[in-house]
Amino acid sequence: MASDGEIRKVLICGGGNGSHCLTVLAASRPNIEVRVLTLYQDEAERWSKICEDNNGMTVSITYNDGTQGELKSKPNLITKDPKTAAKGVSVIFLTVPAFAHESYFTELAPYIGPNTLIVGLPGRAGFEFQCLHILGDIGKQCAVASFESLPWACRILEFGKYVQLLGFKEILAAGIIVGSQSKLSFSPFDVIQEVLGEKPVVKKIDNYIAGNLMSKSIVHPSVMYGKWSVWNGKPLDEKPLFYQGVDDRQAKLLSTVSDEIIAVGKEIERQRPDMKMSSVNHIFDWYKDYYQDQVKDMSSLKMAMTTNKAYEGLKHPMNEVEGGKFVPDFTYRYTREDIPFGLVVMKGLAEIAGVPTPTIDEIINWLQVKLDKEYIVGNKLTGKDLKESRAPQNMAVKKILVCGGGNGAQCLAALASSNKSLEVRVLTLFLDEAENLSKACDENNGIETTGSLGNVKAKPTLITKDPAEAAKDVNVIFLVVPAFAHAWYLNELSSYIQPNTLIVGLPGQAGFEFQCLHILGKKAKQCAIMSFETLPWACRITEFGKKVQVLGFKETLGAGLITGSESKLPFDAFKAVQESIGEKPKVEKFQNYIVVNLMAKSIIHPPLMYGKWGNWDGKPLDEIPLFYQGIDEKQADMLSKISDELIAVGKAIEKQRPDIKMSENMHIHDWFLKYYTDQIGDPTNLMTTMRTNKAYDGLNHPMKTLDNGKYVPDFTYRYTREDIPYGLVVLKGIAEIAGVKTPMMDEVILWCQKKLEKEYLVDGELKGKDLESSRAPQSFGFKTLDDLFNV
Repeated sequence: MASDGEIRKVLICGGGNGSHCLTVLAASRPNIEVRVLTLYQDEAERWSKICEDNNGMTVSITYNDGTQGELKSKPNLITKDPKTAAKGVSVIFLTVPAFAHESYFTELAPYIGPNTLIVGLPGRAGFEFQCLHILGDIGKQCAVASFESLPWACRILEFGKYVQLLGFKEILAAGIIVGSQSKLSFSPFDVIQEVLGEKPVVKKIDNYIAGNLMSKSIVHPSVMYGKWSVWNGKPLDEKPLFYQGVDDRQAKLLSTVSDEIIAVGKEIERQRPDMKMSSVNHIFDWYKDYYQDQVKDMSSLKMAMTTNKAYEGLKHPMNEVEGGKFVPDFTYRYTREDIPFGLVVMKGLAEIAGVPTPTIDEIINWLQVKLDKEYIVGNKLTGKDLKESRAPQNMAVKKILVCGGGNGAQCLAALASSNKSLEVRVLTLFLDEAENLSKACDENNGIETTGSLGNVKAKPTLITKDPAEAAKDVNVIFLVVPAFAHAWYLNELSSYIQPNTLIVGLPGQAGFEFQCLHILGKKAKQCAIMSFETLPWACRITEFGKKVQVLGFKETLGAGLITGSESKLPFDAFKAVQESIGEKPKVEKFQNYIVVNLMAKSIIHPPLMYGKWGNWDGKPLDEIPLFYQGIDEKQADMLSKISDELIAVGKAIEKQRPDIKMSENMHIHDWFLKYYTDQIGDPTNLMTTMRTNKAYDGLNHPMKTLDNGKYVPDFTYRYTREDIPYGLVVLKGIAEIAGVKTPMMDEVILWCQKKLEKEYLVDGELKGKDLESSRAPQSFGFKTLDDLFNV
């Protein structure tokens, strides 16, 4: 409790029934400063005004003995700003629906201080998993408590002004996790009791897993399934009672679910004797403990529910239909929340413990159809929507494999390793690079990034040359290597890639997906393939294995995704990538993977090379010219024309296939303005945009040094060696399939292929002898638009 004179700052999150009730109760306590945070639209502004006009809020209380009373108080602050709300608070109550927890955690995370107590009231199953997953390192410095239900039955009578408390539970139990670096200056349960008042009596559960198993989210789904799975589909004249309308079938289903949960607890304690599960009791016993003064008939579970005064008048969630009749609402929170944030979590714990749960499976299978979701397939949590749940499997540490040893790979390895929810491995196949990288990293105790993203230093778990060791059980594979090396890595890894793996080209460059699908074969159907158009950052190694300088970063980064027909990723692909690269740039999902191919930034280098050196007189230069910042009008015009041709390709595709949207396919000038918003000095035109882009400071043309110290262009550098076969030739191939002429692109390819001593383009068509060494779609058997979009 707060000592004499000490003011404890408490934050209550939410604007619904529970948060209204808690706000009035907490604000009435001495020495407590109460703040309210609600993120929903203009709710904070409306609530604050009503509260000011009324000089506070009133709660009408019906005590368990039938007597009534009122309490009026006023919170110190009601706001929408998480920074203002969280400043200096020692306790944060989340009194919002379970689906909203993630948004509140995410918004508050930057402002939560060490030694804060975070309370889910109720937390619902999986609250702790999600909280610690989102908070990362700061979670280690906090304590997280989760209650199984609200302390009272309550409802708002007038928003922001008047709330009714219908009855108290006798006791309220919670589990708590105290972070390894947390040093709370107060007793968490004493403080919670102080905020709630005399009733209910707060009780500590053995451990937080027991708390998850005791979550009361088992009640609603069991009752809904028991009532409506045998419904004949005919609308009802009246809304049926929910709890007080429970019949024998519903009570038996709920009791059986509770039996299965108890079996899970017993099995956990058998395998881990240090984990006591004695507090995981049957739902009937829970009613006896928590509603002893409000239940008239305790002879059975059914009677305990139907004679519970706290449930008076509470009805099934229904939708009104024609004729004033009613049909069940299967999307109400009783299912929308209590499946992904309830039964699915418990099923996840049961799977980990190795306990079968046939009744829970039956209920999830039926209700997930009503929700148009898939969490469980048969009796296994392998559904495509599992990533939207709080099942522990979804919050597990992800294993990330970074392939490569260059600038981008070392930068990503450092950034991803700084996220403690990720286990990061690095695979580099080049000579003895893995050994050298590992040694340097050990000497420096990690890889450090400097520059635009600030200083980050972290150490990958493993750096190896062995693809079997690197790929074991990984969830995400990033290929951060030159495009010519993709086939090498994919071939070496293909035997070890597991089903439901996400394979990411960072960047993939044009044709990445075609090559992945070709090399992985049938295994590709079980995986997802994502390709980014470019690297997230401009970066360079300043000390191998030790330091990488980030020169600049994009504001946003777009990718396409192909999900194999048999793939069921247990996580959100784009969220996994965001967790790996950090807060910036923001990852965006494009309409389809062909859009990303058409926007591949491999269109930049070849026209700049051709524009600069196409009419070169052959004389060596005294200095190395700037590449991007040295662009002239001729080069900019060539690049702009190629971009125009690719926009025409996108339009032709959408005309022939109206179901394929290509609106995200933008001009290269617009792309620079979008992705380098804060780094461009003069956005007047494409030339000035590139010349004044800070991210390109000091980047020069690829040159060879002669014996006399002068320079000549290197036409075999990756700007042509990669960006022709894995860039313009691929885009030309898509243009041919779409039936679009590309004269500017053809001109650049013809000049570059001559410098490379290759032949891809002959007489304006892709029929050269070296075409098969490229990633043109024709090289992999793609000949029509249907071939491209039916992968």
